[in-house]
Amino acid sequence: GYKVPPETDPDVVAHDPTLNNNDPSPPDLKRIYAFRHVEDVRKVMVDNGDVDKRVVVLEFGWTVDPREDSPYHWHAVSELDQRFYIINAYKYAQQHWQPWIGVMSLIYLANPDWTEADEQFYWSITYPYYPELKARPAYWGLMEWAQQR
Repeated sequence: GYKVPPETDPDVVAHDPTLNNNDPSPPDLKRIYAFRHVEDVRKVMVDNGDVDKRVVVLEFGWTVDPREDSPYHWHAVSELDQRFYIINAYKYAQQHWQPWIGVMSLIYLANPDWTEADEQFYWSITYPYYPELKARPAYWGLMEWAQQR
């Protein structure tokens, strides 16, 4: 996701320069900056006769990258927003994308070699402090949500 909650309408994102990094592309191409762009992919599948196939979402998440010089900084969220956006993404998919959504693979559990110089460090829901588990709020929120299901 980019900067906004997962339930945000892609048309809203496409027409707000602060939500699409002032992308000069036509509005229909700027829908990609919304988590719900998955619905556009699904529409292409349906329009082409792939109604019975599922959509798989690989590597989704929200970055918390605070580095001013990072190309990801413009769409960074707080650690608490990361927590709520990730959980709400799963909830949204469960409520609105059944039965056609398949696997949704969240990024990342941190590689022990990552440092604050690596962009993956900021997408991760854990910190790379192996063997000690140090986690961001998103990790604990997902654990709590999964246990309540």
